[in-house]
Amino acid sequence: RAAAGVIVIETKEGRRGVEISYTGAATVHAATALPEVVKDPVTYIDIVNEAWFNAANGNLSAPKISATEREKWVAQEDATHQPVDWKELFYKPAFMHTHHVSASGAGERYNFSFSTGYQDQTGVVYSTRADKLDYRLKLTLNFFDKKISIGANVSGVEKTSHEAQSTSSIISRYLTNR
Repeated sequence: RAAAGVIVIETKEGRRGVEISYTGAATVHAATALPEVVKDPVTYIDIVNEAWFNAANGNLSAPKISATEREKWVAQEDATHQPVDWKELFYKPAFMHTHHVSASGAGERYNFSFSTGYQDQTGVVYSTRADKLDYRLKLTLNFFDKKISIGANVSGVEKTSHEAQSTSSIISRYLTNR
């Protein structure tokens, strides 16, 4: 305890000599508990038309999606009328790796502790990712038999994230890669 009830917390300092350590990990993440969706476009058209009819209390002369359009989906006559697995389109396994390096040491007149870490993670949603870099340095220099000490404590974090693209750009990428 310091004066006036202030609590002083001292952080880790280096020991005599120099110690260096490294830790790292790699993992794969996947989206879980995704809702079930209608995969068959013809079933989807029938559900939309039924909902459209019910919302109008049966007072419609034409369905929301025409019979001609429905037949194109039944025949799957061109590339734009093919079934799409939307879960496969938007979600994918994501890879993450982390690295952490630290060094600490002390001598007759100095004491230091340095650490840095890096994390790179792709997202489970297509075209998302996040990077993080952190660092910390604690340095103490002693002079005149430790009667005078100069110290520095520096730390920082840099984060970058890349958000998902628009839905239309993801769909466009999917259709051009078929």
